[in-house]
Amino acid sequence: MNIPNAVSIVIYGTNEEVLVEGDKFGINYVDIASPGVINENNSLTYSIKHPLMYIYQEQEPQDWYTDNPLYQNNALWGVEGSNKSNYDPCPNKWRMPSEQTWNDYSTLSAPYYVQGQQAFTGDYTVSNGRLYNALAWLPATGRREYGSGPISRVGNFGYYWSLTPKNSSASNCRISMSNLSPNYGSFRAGGFSVRCVQE
Repeated sequence: MNIPNAVSIVIYGTNEEVLVEGDKFGINYVDIASPGVINENNSLTYSIKHPLMYIYQEQEPQDWYTDNPLYQNNALWGVEGSNKSNYDPCPNKWRMPSEQTWNDYSTLSAPYYVQGQQAFTGDYTVSNGRLYNALAWLPATGRREYGSGPISRVGNFGYYWSLTPKNSSASNCRISMSNLSPNYGSFRAGGFSVRCVQE
């Protein structure tokens, strides 16, 4: 479901110029099967050299990192109970959460809000989300599609990665107006939000 209000935030270049999505200098999309993306069974080098390129994959295993399930990286962001890796996207003294972080999240501990009011029905707006124990706000941020790259489901769903693998997928906390799935498995090529936890 594509929501009309789903747009990327403006990104600026080094000379304060606006980098337009889809333009050669803005955020762009590339299929992992495109020539030059995979090097030695993964796309890590390509992703580092092209930080504004969204790597998607339409075929199994639908992973941005590799096109071969034998080379999926279950420790890219670190391993539960050990130090975070160099590729963990969280800032210093923070890290990617394990899937256990979400275990006590439920529709009771994290009620849904529509435009600032607790509700179970309403419009899909960017201000929707769930409030966990009056401490943590989880907005319905939507996602970038794993099979093509565009933003979708803004105001309807929120997806928050954990560092925990789930077979060929990865675990995430998925919220919606009607449901909360604390350990949901999704294809790794999905562009989801990150909710860091303190180390």
